[in-house]
Amino acid sequence: MKTMKRHISERRNHIRIPFWSIIKYNIMRGGHQPPHNEVVYGNSLNLGVGGICFETFEPIPIGALLEITLALPSYPLRKLKIEGEVLRCEKINMTDLFTIGLSFRNVNDQDRFAFAEFIEHFLS
Repeated sequence: MKTMKRHISERRNHIRIPFWSIIKYNIMRGGHQPPHNEVVYGNSLNLGVGGICFETFEPIPIGALLEITLALPSYPLRKLKIEGEVLRCEKINMTDLFTIGLSFRNVNDQDRFAFAEFIEHFLS
C-alpha cells in the first residue's frame, strides 16, 4: 500500500499544500446532469491547483464525478464550485472515515489562478 501512495504522489503535476477546511460536495449523475439533492460535508486535508484530498464518512467510488464547494481564505474570501473525479478512496483504519483523492476537471482560468495565488501565498 505504501508503494501505491508513493507512486500516486510522484504522478502529481502540481504542488499540494496542507489545507484544512469544511467542504461540501454532491455526487453527480451521468457526468453533465445536475448533482443530486443530497449535500454531504467533508474535511479537506490538502489542496493543489489540480486537486484536493479530503475526509468524509462515506466511501465514494473511483471514477465518480463530484461537484465540490469550498472557500479559499483569501481577501476577499473566495467561494469556488468545482467539478472533480475521484481517483482514490481509502478507509482510514479503525475509524468510520474515508480519504478521498479528487482530481479537478474543467477548471476555469479565474479559479485556477485563485488556487495558484493562494498556494503561492502559502509557500512564501
